[in-house]
Amino acid sequence: MEKIPREWLEAIAKNAMAAVIILDKQRTIRYANDAAVRMAERSGKSNSDLIGTSYDDILALSTIRDEDGNLASIESFPTYLALHEGKE
Repeated sequence: MEKIPREWLEAIAKNAMAAVIILDKQRTIRYANDAAVRMAERSGKSNSDLIGTSYDDILALSTIRDEDGNLASIESFPTYLALHEGKE
């Protein structure tokens, strides 16, 4: 299988309509595309505020609800389950 060039991946992430962030193992944001920045700006954050920030701190600023309209806990987020419990 041929490896996808890094430039292609960067172009896809940059131009995606959905928010794309890259976290390190400590859940610190290392990359955020324009869509992620727009979402964060609603909470008063800028791109420079995002890079180096804990993902959990960003999530704590947001009100996220589950399918039934109830407040969702960070522990129920797919990213939390993947990083902390190894679930896909």
